[in-house]
Amino acid sequence: QWPSGLWKPVSLTAEHSAEMDWIQHSMLLTKLDLDSTQQGKPLLKGSLSKPMLISWAENPPANERSDAADFSVRLYPVDMLPFVPLLGLPDDWKLASGILDATAKVVATDQGRNLTLDGHVGISGVALTASVLKLENTALIFDGKVAVKNLKSAQFPPSALKIFEKNKPLFKTTLEGNWDLPSKTGSGLLKFEAPL
Repeated sequence: QWPSGLWKPVSLTAEHSAEMDWIQHSMLLTKLDLDSTQQGKPLLKGSLSKPMLISWAENPPANERSDAADFSVRLYPVDMLPFVPLLGLPDDWKLASGILDATAKVVATDQGRNLTLDGHVGISGVALTASVLKLENTALIFDGKVAVKNLKSAQFPPSALKIFEKNKPLFKTTLEGNWDLPSKTGSGLLKFEAPL
């Protein structure tokens, strides 16, 4: 349950424009802008660098719009406390503070058949108490990337989750691997690091 009045009113504006070509099995996304504010302060912004052509045809014809286009979105720092009811934390876990921010960028080339996604999530100023742990002035940082090739395979360059407490490294995990979409098979490597 989300307590009434905990989340302040949000304003969201979205502008988009797209042209569909059902014969060529393609879509030209000409505009995609997102703008959200909360009590007059920026909350979320997203924009398309230039028109993005996306084709789901098996062998799409050559097109002058095949150059790279990207969509970037940013979540400005936001207090995490209003989200506590949605996190599903155990009853004995009490989150006293935390600030969340995030960015993401999708780059499409070759008519959208090759895609890369770069993402960053940061949580700072975390104060959490539980029966098994207590965290003060803790930060969590996640940086990840995914590359999709010809809509058939996905490569996962090293993505890392880092945890700091009072600016000192507490924990780090790294994931990398690959996935073949047609066969639904892949491999990966997961590493954990912690100071002794």
